[in-house]
Amino acid sequence: MRSKAKIVCCLLLTAIVLHTCIRIEVLNARNGHFLPRAHPAAGNPKWRVVAPTLLARSLERTIAIDRLTSHVSQHPNYPEPGIEEFIGPPYTDAEQALIDTEIARNKLSFQLRDWVSGMGLLQYILAPVALLSSLVLMRGTENLAVRFASVACAVSNVTSMYLMFHRGYFTSLGW
Repeated sequence: MRSKAKIVCCLLLTAIVLHTCIRIEVLNARNGHFLPRAHPAAGNPKWRVVAPTLLARSLERTIAIDRLTSHVSQHPNYPEPGIEEFIGPPYTDAEQALIDTEIARNKLSFQLRDWVSGMGLLQYILAPVALLSSLVLMRGTENLAVRFASVACAVSNVTSMYLMFHRGYFTSLGW
């Protein structure tokens, strides 16, 4: 009975570690291979995510400034209008596409950051424990099927640990 509990524990830990690794890798690929993060030489290295409403307001201001600049360059003899006249809809297709793209990119960055700061940091504890449990299971049994499963778990855990350190889950958060 104890050996079945060890097998289930090893498989469960490996499944959690592997799922977390795959989820972070998929989000990283969708996010344009953001990890590992290159830290700038100066400035705050913290990984920040902007709320969608604040990002939309910021983009609206940027679009309004572009509209105002374009209006002034096309009508140099007229008095300069206030920026409030250029804020808000209706947006051109290109402006709306810019807003939608930036908000979607920000949401992906938030999801990636959320996974890295939660389950990604937990990987630093779970992956070595899962690897150790698979190695103990591998040495402690004569059953060929259990040995094969424990080798597969060990390979999976080593791969997950490699990606965890290579992507720098902890260091990417800028803590």
